[in-house]
Amino acid sequence: IAFQQFGEDLQAAAAALFPNTTTSRYENVYVLMLKWEDEDPKLPVSEEISRLDKVFKNVYHFETEVWSIPDLDCHAEVNQKILDFKKLGGNCNNNLKIVYYAGHGRLTKNRLLSWTR
Repeated sequence: IAFQQFGEDLQAAAAALFPNTTTSRYENVYVLMLKWEDEDPKLPVSEEISRLDKVFKNVYHFETEVWSIPDLDCHAEVNQKILDFKKLGGNCNNNLKIVYYAGHGRLTKNRLLSWTR
Protein backbone atom coordinates (compact mmCIF):
# COMPACT_ATOMS: atom_id res chain seq x y z
CA ILE A 1 0.00 0.00 0.00
CA ALA A 2 1.36 3.41 -0.89
CA PHE A 3 2.35 5.59 2.05
CA GLN A 4 0.04 8.39 0.89
CA GLN A 5 -2.91 5.98 0.69
CA PHE A 6 -2.05 4.68 4.15
CA GLY A 7 -2.06 8.26 5.47
CA GLU A 8 -5.45 8.94 3.88
CA ASP A 9 -6.88 5.74 5.33
CA LEU A 10 -5.44 6.61 8.75
CA GLN A 11 -6.99 10.07 8.56
CA ALA A 12 -10.38 8.56 7.66
CA ALA A 13 -10.12 6.10 10.56
CA ALA A 14 -9.16 8.89 12.96
CA ALA A 15 -12.08 11.00 11.74
CA ALA A 16 -14.42 8.08 12.41
CA LEU A 17 -13.04 7.62 15.93
CA PHE A 18 -12.77 11.33 16.69
CA PRO A 19 -15.71 13.04 14.93
CA ASN A 20 -15.32 16.09 17.14
CA THR A 21 -11.98 17.68 16.21
CA THR A 22 -11.65 19.54 19.52
CA THR A 23 -11.96 16.63 21.94
CA SER A 24 -11.10 12.96 21.98
CA ARG A 25 -12.92 10.18 23.75
CA TYR A 26 -9.51 8.88 24.88
CA GLU A 27 -7.47 10.41 27.66
CA ASN A 28 -4.23 8.90 26.32
CA VAL A 29 -3.13 7.31 23.07
CA TYR A 30 -0.01 5.16 23.01
CA VAL A 31 1.67 3.92 19.84
CA LEU A 32 4.27 1.16 19.66
CA MET A 33 5.98 0.71 16.31
CA LEU A 34 7.95 -2.50 15.86
CA LYS A 35 10.63 -3.18 13.26
CA TRP A 36 13.41 -5.73 12.93
CA GLU A 37 16.85 -4.75 14.21
CA ASP A 38 18.43 -6.48 11.21
CA GLU A 39 16.44 -4.64 8.56
CA ASP A 40 16.13 -5.99 5.01
CA PRO A 41 18.01 -3.46 2.83
CA LYS A 42 15.48 -4.08 0.04
CA LEU A 43 12.65 -2.99 2.35
CA PRO A 44 13.95 -0.04 4.40
CA VAL A 45 11.05 0.20 6.83
CA SER A 46 12.98 2.61 9.08
CA GLU A 47 12.10 5.47 6.72
CA GLU A 48 8.43 4.48 6.73
CA ILE A 49 8.32 4.19 10.51
CA SER A 50 10.13 7.48 10.95
CA ARG A 51 7.54 9.31 8.83
CA LEU A 52 4.66 7.57 10.58
CA ASP A 53 6.18 8.39 13.98
CA LYS A 54 6.27 12.08 13.04
CA VAL A 55 2.59 11.98 12.03
CA PHE A 56 1.55 10.30 15.29
CA LYS A 57 3.62 12.75 17.37
CA ASN A 58 3.24 16.04 15.51
CA VAL A 59 -0.26 15.78 14.03
CA TYR A 60 -2.11 13.68 16.60
CA HIS A 61 0.14 14.32 19.64
CA PHE A 62 0.21 10.64 20.60
CA GLU A 63 2.89 9.09 22.81
CA THR A 64 5.04 6.95 20.53
CA GLU A 65 7.86 4.47 20.81
CA VAL A 66 9.84 2.86 18.00
CA TRP A 67 11.32 -0.45 19.08
CA SER A 68 13.69 -2.75 17.20
CA ILE A 69 13.09 -6.47 17.48
CA PRO A 70 16.39 -8.19 18.33
CA ASP A 71 17.67 -11.13 16.30
CA LEU A 72 18.32 -13.29 19.38
CA ASP A 73 15.40 -14.65 21.37
CA CYS A 74 13.08 -12.45 19.31
CA HIS A 75 9.84 -14.28 20.16
CA ALA A 76 10.26 -13.86 23.91
CA GLU A 77 11.48 -10.27 23.55
CA VAL A 78 8.48 -9.25 21.40
CA ASN A 79 6.05 -10.95 23.77
CA GLN A 80 7.58 -9.13 26.74
CA LYS A 81 7.51 -5.78 24.90
CA ILE A 82 3.82 -6.22 24.05
CA LEU A 83 3.02 -7.16 27.67
CA ASP A 84 4.90 -4.07 28.92
CA PHE A 85 3.11 -1.89 26.36
CA LYS A 86 -0.26 -3.28 27.45
CA LYS A 87 0.44 -2.04 31.00
CA LEU A 88 1.00 1.59 29.92
CA GLY A 89 -1.54 3.90 31.48
CA GLY A 90 -3.32 1.02 33.15
CA ASN A 91 -6.00 -1.13 31.63
CA CYS A 92 -8.91 1.25 31.18
CA ASN A 93 -11.30 2.14 28.39
CA ASN A 94 -10.01 5.72 28.31
CA ASN A 95 -6.70 4.69 26.72
CA LEU A 96 -6.14 3.72 23.11
CA LYS A 97 -3.12 1.55 22.29
CA ILE A 98 -1.92 1.12 18.72
CA VAL A 99 0.70 -1.44 17.66
CA TYR A 100 2.24 -1.04 14.22
CA TYR A 101 4.39 -3.93 13.04
CA ALA A 102 6.68 -3.49 10.03
CA GLY A 103 7.40 -7.10 9.19
CA HIS A 104 5.79 -10.35 8.22
CA GLY A 105 3.78 -12.82 10.24
CA ARG A 106 2.39 -16.29 9.88
CA LEU A 107 0.34 -18.77 11.84
CA THR A 108 2.07 -21.78 13.32
CA LYS A 109 0.62 -25.29 13.19
CA ASN A 110 -1.03 -24.51 16.53
CA ARG A 111 -2.63 -21.36 15.03
CA LEU A 112 -0.40 -19.03 17.06
CA LEU A 113 1.09 -15.85 15.64
CA SER A 114 4.74 -16.01 14.65
CA TRP A 115 6.68 -12.78 13.93
CA THR A 116 8.97 -13.19 10.92
CA ARG A 117 11.34 -11.00 8.95
